[in-house]
Amino acid sequence: MKLRLFTLAFLLATPWVSRADISIDAGISYFDFRQGRIESNSTVLAVDDPGKVAPFVAATFGFSKRFGLRASYHYITDVKSVIKYGSMPGSGPITTPVIVYGHYEDDIHLFSFSPEFKWSPSPTLTLAAGPQLNWVASRGRVAYSSTDPTVLLMAPHRKNDDGFTLGGTARAIWSVSAKTALSLGYQYLDLDPSFNRRSHVLSASFQLSF
Repeated sequence: MKLRLFTLAFLLATPWVSRADISIDAGISYFDFRQGRIESNSTVLAVDDPGKVAPFVAATFGFSKRFGLRASYHYITDVKSVIKYGSMPGSGPITTPVIVYGHYEDDIHLFSFSPEFKWSPSPTLTLAAGPQLNWVASRGRVAYSSTDPTVLLMAPHRKNDDGFTLGGTARAIWSVSAKTALSLGYQYLDLDPSFNRRSHVLSASFQLSF
């Protein structure tokens, strides 16, 4: 079903893309992760969601000075979160508190699509913003550990998930020459398939126009 939707969207967009001004950019993004998945029936004592740096590539199709479509791809490897619990997740009521750590690791494929609405306050500066549709694929692993050797821990297991989510994006583009530009951007992403994470994303890229 998803493949059919992508195929239909591609066929509908092809006549428009063939008449668009195309620019390609490559850059790097910093992901500031928030709100890793908190499992039920457990007391959460602390959450550690370290940020991550990842490269990306993108293509922008400009149909006018005011509107364009942008597609980008990030591959974010070895994303790790650690949650400190007061009991084993899913173990039900307990009489003696224990410390258990949940370790959530995954690699994330992130495809993003956005209509961009543009405004140029000067000949060399363009501002662009718009809503964003994301396809997120998480290939992950869950494991537990404890400082108490008497605690019965769930065995490590794989957790793979994917799905569509929403977000938003804004960029500032500085023209260096007629064909090149530098871009700084911000995104807010819902990464739900990746252990229900959310993320603020700061990006920088070099853009080449054709």
